[in-house]
Amino acid sequence: MRFHILATRSDKLGGMRCFFALLFSFALIAAACSGSGSGGGDALPTTVDPDGLPEDTVLFDDDGGDTETSPTETTSVETTTTAPPTPASTPSLAIFRFGTLGGWTGSGWHQDDSSSPDDVGAAAGDQFQMAGIGVEPGTVEGGAPMLVCEPAGGFGVETSPELPYDGFDGSIAIGVRADWNALPRTAAVTAGGTGVYLDEVARLIGQNGIDPALATVDSVARVDLEGDGVDEVVVTANRSPNWPEPEAGNYSLVFLRKLVDEEVQTAILFSTYLAETPPDFYWVRARLAGFADLNGDAKLEILMASEYYEGAGIEAFEYVNDDLGPVSVIGSGCGA
Repeated sequence: MRFHILATRSDKLGGMRCFFALLFSFALIAAACSGSGSGGGDALPTTVDPDGLPEDTVLFDDDGGDTETSPTETTSVETTTTAPPTPASTPSLAIFRFGTLGGWTGSGWHQDDSSSPDDVGAAAGDQFQMAGIGVEPGTVEGGAPMLVCEPAGGFGVETSPELPYDGFDGSIAIGVRADWNALPRTAAVTAGGTGVYLDEVARLIGQNGIDPALATVDSVARVDLEGDGVDEVVVTANRSPNWPEPEAGNYSLVFLRKLVDEEVQTAILFSTYLAETPPDFYWVRARLAGFADLNGDAKLEILMASEYYEGAGIEAFEYVNDDLGPVSVIGSGCGA
């Protein structure tokens, strides 16, 4: 089965200036910034028609990628006839320090579009499970919904204790209000990376006009996304020594490595390549923020944090199937 991946290209971001510019799918962002579209209150589909995608969306089919199976990425498991878990019929809500991502309605994804505290869908005293890389599992208590992103006017929930958001190199967490365990499995994360992961970064940046010798790996996270006994790997790679100033040779990558039909394939969640120094100061970088089950199906969504000069936010990806791969489902950002 060919592993088609929805990958949002982020190397054409220079003209975007609204606070929601760096997150969710860039098709939804463009609609939010221009005032067009039907609004984020409608439930989003959990499947996507590849023929109906925006022009700036790429179907990634691993052209030119290796097909070797690494022993560290392959686990032998017995097949069973057990029916796959289904999403919960009850809702969830996901928040971070500076906004509300949205959640699961009981039948589909709901992207937050709050225009007042009453739209957030939370109440004082709500309990949120914490999820994030480097964050100890636990719960925080939410207060009454309020303005949490100034001056853009984003509404959300302040919590006690405060949800961590300690910058791009620190701990970042979301809170999940749900009646199921949002952390059924944890990830093993290591700093740096060599071998096949470094080679993959070199291949990707080389294909996009950057010297492969500049390849580096920030982190490698290993986790069983689907609960089938087989680990997946999420790699973060960034080169931005003089952040936030953009320079030739800078890049930002977050990608998933997954075994599909006995082949290891790569799915791009985020990519920015600066083969030349751009005339515009604005650019975006991203990193893995963590994993959480946001819809009660015992499968983990991938949480990605991104930032630009005066803004930051979080986006969640659901692994739909081996044809579509990870698809952006909810997200939120705060910035100028």
